Amino acid sequence: MRLDLTYRITKTEKLDDFKYELNFVPAAAGAVYFFGFIYPLLLTLLMKCFGSKGGFIQTICVMGYGMVVFIPVCFLCLIQHDKLQWALVGYGGINSALFLFNNLANDMRRMNQSQRFVILAFAFAVQVALIITFKLKFFDIFFAYKS
Repeated sequence: MRLDLTYRITKTEKLDDFKYELNFVPAAAGAVYFFGFIYPLLLTLLMKCFGSKGGFIQTICVMGYGMVVFIPVCFLCLIQHDKLQWALVGYGGINSALFLFNNLANDMRRMNQSQRFVILAFAFAVQVALIITFKLKFFDIFFAYKS
Protein backbone atom coordinates (compact mmCIF):
# COMPACT_ATOMS: atom_id res chain seq x y z
CA MET A 1 0.00 0.00 0.00
CA ARG A 2 2.72 2.45 0.92
CA LEU A 3 4.71 1.74 -2.24
CA ASP A 4 1.58 2.18 -4.32
CA LEU A 5 0.86 5.54 -2.67
CA THR A 6 4.46 6.67 -3.17
CA TYR A 7 4.28 5.63 -6.81
CA ARG A 8 1.08 7.63 -7.32
CA ILE A 9 2.56 10.72 -5.70
CA THR A 10 5.70 10.57 -7.82
CA LYS A 11 3.67 10.03 -10.97
CA THR A 12 1.28 12.93 -10.33
CA GLU A 13 3.69 15.52 -8.89
CA LYS A 14 7.01 16.82 -10.08
CA LEU A 15 9.38 16.19 -7.22
CA ASP A 16 12.19 18.06 -8.95
CA ASP A 17 10.55 21.37 -8.01
CA PHE A 18 10.25 20.47 -4.31
CA LYS A 19 12.44 22.53 -1.96
CA TYR A 20 12.94 22.09 1.74
CA GLU A 21 12.14 25.19 3.77
CA LEU A 22 13.62 24.70 7.22
CA ASN A 23 14.22 28.36 8.03
CA PHE A 24 11.50 28.34 10.68
CA VAL A 25 13.03 25.50 12.75
CA PRO A 26 15.31 27.78 14.83
CA ALA A 27 12.39 30.12 15.43
CA ALA A 28 10.23 27.17 16.48
CA ALA A 29 12.91 25.95 18.88
CA GLY A 30 13.26 29.46 20.30
CA ALA A 31 9.49 29.72 20.77
CA VAL A 32 9.34 26.35 22.53
CA TYR A 33 12.15 27.26 24.91
CA PHE A 34 10.78 30.74 25.55
CA PHE A 35 7.18 29.75 26.18
CA GLY A 36 8.16 26.51 27.91
CA PHE A 37 10.93 27.67 30.23
CA ILE A 38 11.81 31.37 30.11
CA TYR A 39 8.23 32.69 30.32
CA PRO A 40 7.40 30.50 33.36
CA LEU A 41 10.70 31.54 34.96
CA LEU A 42 9.94 35.23 34.47
CA LEU A 43 6.38 34.75 35.71
CA THR A 44 7.62 32.87 38.79
CA LEU A 45 10.22 35.55 39.55
CA LEU A 46 7.60 38.28 39.17
CA MET A 47 5.21 36.48 41.48
CA LYS A 48 8.00 35.79 44.02
CA CYS A 49 8.78 39.52 44.06
CA PHE A 50 5.16 40.11 45.09
CA GLY A 51 5.24 37.47 47.85
CA SER A 52 3.85 34.39 46.15
CA LYS A 53 4.75 30.96 47.48
CA GLY A 54 4.38 29.12 44.13
CA GLY A 55 7.45 27.54 42.61
CA PHE A 56 9.06 27.33 39.19
CA ILE A 57 8.15 23.66 38.63
CA GLN A 58 4.51 24.39 39.48
CA THR A 59 4.45 27.24 36.97
CA ILE A 60 6.03 25.08 34.25
CA CYS A 61 3.41 22.39 34.88
CA VAL A 62 0.55 24.89 34.71
CA MET A 63 1.97 26.37 31.52
CA GLY A 64 2.41 22.90 30.00
CA TYR A 65 -1.16 21.90 30.76
CA GLY A 66 -2.35 25.24 29.42
CA MET A 67 -0.55 24.66 26.12
CA VAL A 68 -2.21 21.27 25.53
CA VAL A 69 -5.09 23.05 23.81
CA PHE A 70 -2.71 23.99 20.99
CA ILE A 71 -2.28 20.36 19.92
CA PRO A 72 -5.72 20.07 18.25
CA VAL A 73 -5.44 23.71 17.17
CA CYS A 74 -2.25 22.90 15.26
CA PHE A 75 -3.90 20.00 13.46
CA LEU A 76 -6.99 22.06 12.62
CA CYS A 77 -4.81 24.91 11.34
CA LEU A 78 -3.73 22.63 8.51
CA ILE A 79 -7.00 23.76 6.92
CA GLN A 80 -5.82 26.60 4.72
CA HIS A 81 -8.40 29.20 5.62
CA ASP A 82 -6.97 32.38 7.12
CA LYS A 83 -9.98 33.48 9.20
CA LEU A 84 -10.47 29.97 10.55
CA GLN A 85 -6.80 29.82 11.57
CA TRP A 86 -7.06 33.17 13.36
CA ALA A 87 -10.19 31.97 15.17
CA LEU A 88 -8.56 28.68 16.18
CA VAL A 89 -5.34 30.27 17.38
CA GLY A 90 -7.34 32.93 19.22
CA TYR A 91 -9.44 30.25 20.89
CA GLY A 92 -6.28 28.37 21.91
CA GLY A 93 -4.73 31.52 23.34
CA ILE A 94 -7.84 32.52 25.27
CA ASN A 95 -8.31 28.99 26.60
CA SER A 96 -4.65 28.79 27.63
CA ALA A 97 -4.75 32.23 29.29
CA LEU A 98 -7.93 31.44 31.24
CA PHE A 99 -6.42 28.16 32.43
CA LEU A 100 -3.29 30.00 33.55
CA PHE A 101 -5.22 32.79 35.30
CA ASN A 102 -7.51 30.30 37.02
CA ASN A 103 -4.58 28.30 38.39
CA LEU A 104 -2.66 31.38 39.52
CA ALA A 105 -5.70 32.86 41.28
CA ASN A 106 -4.87 31.17 44.61
CA ASP A 107 -1.39 32.68 44.72
CA MET A 108 -2.64 36.10 43.64
CA ARG A 109 -5.34 36.35 46.34
CA ARG A 110 -2.73 37.43 48.88
CA MET A 111 -1.52 40.28 46.65
CA ASN A 112 -2.99 43.74 46.37
CA GLN A 113 -4.83 44.85 43.26
CA SER A 114 -1.93 46.66 41.58
CA GLN A 115 0.35 43.62 41.97
CA ARG A 116 -2.33 41.37 40.49
CA PHE A 117 -2.72 43.77 37.60
CA VAL A 118 1.02 43.69 36.84
CA ILE A 119 1.08 39.88 36.82
CA LEU A 120 -2.08 39.56 34.72
CA ALA A 121 -0.90 42.23 32.28
CA PHE A 122 2.45 40.47 31.86
CA ALA A 123 0.77 37.09 31.34
CA PHE A 124 -1.78 38.58 28.94
CA ALA A 125 0.93 40.32 26.89
CA VAL A 126 2.91 37.10 26.57
CA GLN A 127 -0.22 35.16 25.58
CA VAL A 128 -0.96 37.73 22.84
CA ALA A 129 2.64 37.43 21.67
CA LEU A 130 2.20 33.65 21.60
CA ILE A 131 -0.93 33.90 19.46
CA ILE A 132 0.66 36.31 17.01
CA THR A 133 3.87 34.27 16.83
CA PHE A 134 1.99 31.04 16.16
CA LYS A 135 -0.21 32.53 13.48
CA LEU A 136 2.24 34.72 11.62
CA LYS A 137 5.40 32.65 11.97
CA PHE A 138 4.19 29.07 11.78
CA PHE A 139 0.72 28.83 10.25
CA ASP A 140 1.29 31.23 7.36
CA ILE A 141 3.94 28.84 6.03
CA PHE A 142 1.20 26.82 4.31
CA PHE A 143 0.02 29.80 2.29
CA ALA A 144 3.50 30.44 0.93
CA TYR A 145 3.42 27.22 -1.08
CA LYS A 146 0.16 27.75 -2.90
CA SER A 147 0.60 27.68 -6.63
